[in-house]
Amino acid sequence: MGAMRSVSAIIAAAAIAAGPAAAEEARLSRAGYEIKFITNDRYEGLLYGARAVRYVLPGTYVGLMGYGNLPAIGTEVAPAFGTLGLLAGYEGYLPYRLSYDLNLHVGVTRDLSDCSPSPLRNHFSVEPTVAVGVPIPPLPFLGAPRLSLCVGYVCLPLALWASGPTIGLRWETKSLTQAVTD
Repeated sequence: MGAMRSVSAIIAAAAIAAGPAAAEEARLSRAGYEIKFITNDRYEGLLYGARAVRYVLPGTYVGLMGYGNLPAIGTEVAPAFGTLGLLAGYEGYLPYRLSYDLNLHVGVTRDLSDCSPSPLRNHFSVEPTVAVGVPIPPLPFLGAPRLSLCVGYVCLPLALWASGPTIGLRWETKSLTQAVTD
């Protein structure tokens, strides 16, 4: 609990130091779900999970992301793994109400293969992602939803054979979470 208060205090201090525009931006958070397809020369599978971020400066955010892998087809070994880690990124806006999002997810990976031993075991993962999103008409209970097309690369440096490019969809909403005052 003390760590969460420290993180909130750091976020608020960074927003105040950056000026009034950043103080308003720091009041926003974003949460959502992501599903993506991963492939390489040994297997294909689905990654699914959730993410939650908080803005610390205009357009810049930090947060957490976790997902699991559902192996679909494997020519040799189709690993089942879960990943949890930190997420940092930047979002901006394009013409025609489109947005872009550049982020980096760094986390720990745990082998979840119960039925057969996998050489994946425990590792860390690095995943850069680029997304282009479009707003969805808001519903009364959803806030400001957005649907994004994501392209990235899951890199497991200690198990490069399990690394591969990804493509998928992300659905997320922005919400007001914290008031920062002068």
